[in-house]
Amino acid sequence: MKTTLTKFLVGLALASLALAGSSGLFAGTAYVFSTFDTNINSAPYYTNYWVTAAAPSPYFTNGVGNPGGAMAIDMTFAQGTAQWQWQDYQPGVSPFGDAGDGVGINMGIWDYIEFDFACDTNASIPNTSYTNMPYGGVGVIGQGWPYQGDNVTNIPAGDPLTWHQFGSYIPAPATNGWFHVQLPVNGGFRGTNGNTLTHLILQCFEYPDTNGPTAARFLFDNIQFTALGKPPKMAYLKAIHGLNIFGTTGGNDRNGIETYQSSPPENYYMWAGSGPANYSFTITNWPTGAAQTAFLFRMDLLPSAGAEAALDWNETNCIMMELGADTNGWATWIFRWKTNAAMGNGQYYDAASQIYITNPTVFGKWTLSFANDQNVTMTTPSGNSTNFIMGSASCPIPDISPAFAVVAPGGVVYLGMFGGSSNTLDIPVVLAGAQISGLGVTGVSNNWMAETFLDPNDWVPVAGVSWYLVPTNNAMWLNWTLPDGGFGLQTNTVQPGAVASWSTNHGLATGTLFPTHRGLVVKPGDLPNTKNLFFRLNNNPTQ
Repeated sequence: MKTTLTKFLVGLALASLALAGSSGLFAGTAYVFSTFDTNINSAPYYTNYWVTAAAPSPYFTNGVGNPGGAMAIDMTFAQGTAQWQWQDYQPGVSPFGDAGDGVGINMGIWDYIEFDFACDTNASIPNTSYTNMPYGGVGVIGQGWPYQGDNVTNIPAGDPLTWHQFGSYIPAPATNGWFHVQLPVNGGFRGTNGNTLTHLILQCFEYPDTNGPTAARFLFDNIQFTALGKPPKMAYLKAIHGLNIFGTTGGNDRNGIETYQSSPPENYYMWAGSGPANYSFTITNWPTGAAQTAFLFRMDLLPSAGAEAALDWNETNCIMMELGADTNGWATWIFRWKTNAAMGNGQYYDAASQIYITNPTVFGKWTLSFANDQNVTMTTPSGNSTNFIMGSASCPIPDISPAFAVVAPGGVVYLGMFGGSSNTLDIPVVLAGAQISGLGVTGVSNNWMAETFLDPNDWVPVAGVSWYLVPTNNAMWLNWTLPDGGFGLQTNTVQPGAVASWSTNHGLATGTLFPTHRGLVVKPGDLPNTKNLFFRLNNNPTQ
């Protein structure tokens, strides 16, 4: 057992502990897709219903499983010379249940995918020209859909998220009988755009026989993800007061919040045609080190509403106010824009059509103001400003206001981070507040240094954003690494070695799941009024 003394919080001495059993073995946990003890065409749909893209569909075999029922799929192939055949035989399931992050399955939690596999040789015709694998085999494929979990909207071709194979192809046994398959997850599912699995495929295949037709009947049972319960590592860190928005994937990572859209639309956020308007946000914390220059913060103004993460890319018209910092922390704020460019960058990066202003630091309040449809002012935290009139002879930006003059649904204002590399993973930018004001626009004013929740009537998280509102200056993060399957948080007010004193009843909430760790904010008043308090993650609640 390892004990690490940490900082004081309101008179409490805190220690973080990870309990390691003497045998080196740890209790695990599992997310079960299907045991196939009931018909696969019956409820619950999300965990039991398997389909193929083409006939034949998999079917339920009652009493054949290991134990109970099983899923079967019959493959038949004509005599042929192609390398292998599998396109029609891919039973798949979409696991949209709660398995860590509420939508899909967060692959950072799990160590293995496991299942029981058999080939009914009595109902199969072996391949006589490919004796190394006479009945073919199966590969296990994971996919992630846009919008789900922490997956963004635009997943490029070739990203591991679109098609990821767990382990190697598994030969079907040449004799009857079940054997167990265990394939490592190894965190390798994560692509550049997310790590949430939303579709699992069993890619059944057979090699063609040049001597005649072949057939194979495959049986599957007890398909599940498992976490071994390896002891996570704990840390106790200062929590930064304000709205923390975390990077979740690295490259092309977008995480943020957008203005609330009423139904029917009654909130209007675009300045064009509405009169003067101001849009501002206040930064209190910015990444340091390698993440400093790879991290950007964006305020987007869009005339159309959307719930996707990549609003700046997907939507047709957008003003993208992009804030970044160099290696010395010097900030540059750029007015970028596009029109008539859905699913693209449009004019964003045309250097001859941009306006920018600099400031010694990113920290403080940044404000974009419109005196009218065309007259624009950008103001830095230091009070410096630049003014331009869109469409005037001296301005490189044409009058784009007609593209933003909307009646309904009122447009969207978006605030969020953009990660340019993996260095930004699990690192937050922190906002103290945001405001929208002016004639004809819906007013928003939030002070996240005083508010204790993100008001859903003002702002809503977009597409699985990773965020947390830290409500006080003297709060701490109790963090631990993933996977943490089988482990539960316990506290002790006496001493680490006092087994009987460990408790789960101190009222601490369940930790929030982040991309590479689980975190719990500990605030004054959350803990007992005692001099000492120790934490541990225990995989055996009886100890």
